[in-house]
Amino acid sequence: MPRLPDPAKRRDLLERVRAYMIRNGVAGLSLRPLARALGTSDRMLLYYFGSKERMVAEALAVYEGRPLLRAQSLLDTDGSPKNPAGVRRFLEDTWQQFSNPDLRATLPLYLEILAAGLLHPERYGPVVRDVLSEWTRLHTSATWA
Repeated sequence: MPRLPDPAKRRDLLERVRAYMIRNGVAGLSLRPLARALGTSDRMLLYYFGSKERMVAEALAVYEGRPLLRAQSLLDTDGSPKNPAGVRRFLEDTWQQFSNPDLRATLPLYLEILAAGLLHPERYGPVVRDVLSEWTRLHTSATWA
């Protein structure tokens, strides 16, 4: 009977994959150099994630500091804007969140993923759909008056 993947190791790999992607981008992302940099093998990455695209998608999805969650926390704290001034305040607060150095480092990665999804929809289209669906849900959940 095959051994089940270790969830803690999988989570650790996802965090390290995300950090690698922030440093190196995804345009030329190849499993062998990534695995070498993480001290593992490309076969282990495939064992844990099934494909490079799935690994990229999961590395973005598990990141608790991702831009969407930061914007969502603003709505959770302040509530939905009720008027144009509230919308402006929400957008300014969101921009302030994005100017945080930790988050600012991830923004080029998200833009690169969106562009890769347009150029290679067969590879990154699902990731782009997920990111855009999350943002759409966030904005439609806000009850602009």
